[in-house]
Amino acid sequence: MAQFFNQGEIDEFKECFNMYAKTGYITSVPELSRIMRSLGMAPTTAELASYYKGKEISFPVFLDIMHRHKQYEKPAADILAAFRALDKRHRGEMSAKDLRHFLMNTGEKMSKKDVDAVLREGNISSNGIFNYADFVKFFAEPVPDY
Repeated sequence: MAQFFNQGEIDEFKECFNMYAKTGYITSVPELSRIMRSLGMAPTTAELASYYKGKEISFPVFLDIMHRHKQYEKPAADILAAFRALDKRHRGEMSAKDLRHFLMNTGEKMSKKDVDAVLREGNISSNGIFNYADFVKFFAEPVPDY
């Protein structure tokens, strides 16, 4: 599966794998979860169980798991689709007030403090209108590695 990743990705995966898989193998579902989440993935409990299957996971097998998981996990696209579903006027924008209401009252409800931090990080004024595609892109872009 190495052919599906560039050398930088493989190096990042290997470093994280070695940090958590002390024996050279992943030996539990929690260990697999920790490694995948450290690499920015968000596998469900069922997905983790299907990947682990009760056997030790070597690095080449882990690369296969990462490739399979990356094929369908597209968090930025999922978030953008959620914004589009909320956009009744199909303008590509949303008010900060509506975003605040949505984040504080649906799904895993966020605190006012956390929502304020999201708005601040996204450079959205508390009563402003923002382009949600730009907002998602801002949060989905990888953090520069200096």
